[in-house]
Amino acid sequence: MAKSVALRAFKKGAAWQARQSPWISVEERLPEKNTVVLTRGAYGFLICQLSSLGEWETGANVNKERLGITHWMPIPSFDEILEANKDVLERIKEKGD
Repeated sequence: MAKSVALRAFKKGAAWQARQSPWISVEERLPEKNTVVLTRGAYGFLICQLSSLGEWETGANVNKERLGITHWMPIPSFDEILEANKDVLERIKEKGD
C-alpha cells in the first residue's frame, strides 16, 4: 500500500516537473517577431529569429524549409544568468583565487 502511494506521488511530481520546462512549443505560441531565441528541431539546437514575415531565420547554412522547429526559448540576458548563479559566484568568491 505504501508503495502505491509513493508511486502516485512520484508520478504527480514527474508530471509537475514536465510542466516546468523552459521550452515553449511552437504550437502553443511563437516568439515576438525579430527577437533572437534558441530553437530546437530537425537540426538540433539553433539560434534563430522569427522574421516580420513569420519565417524562421538563422545564420547557419541549413535548408530553411526543413528546419522542423518544434520548440523555442528566450535567451537570458547576462544579468539574468548572473542572478541565477549568484550562489555559485558567492562560493567562488569565498574560496578566493
